[in-house]
Amino acid sequence: MVDPTVYAFNGGAVPIRIGRALVGVAVASGVNDDVEHDLIVEAFRAHLAR
Repeated sequence: MVDPTVYAFNGGAVPIRIGRALVGVAVASGVNDDVEHDLIVEAFRAHLAR
């Protein structure tokens, strides 16, 4: 559960944080929210696995 005053329920973007600081955001667009979110998560996992 997340605070709805802080987070919006949209799957196409993932915040990038270092500690408590928001330092960026990864965004995908063009398909539905679930596919966009999964694409970003897969890209992060692939990057971290290198």
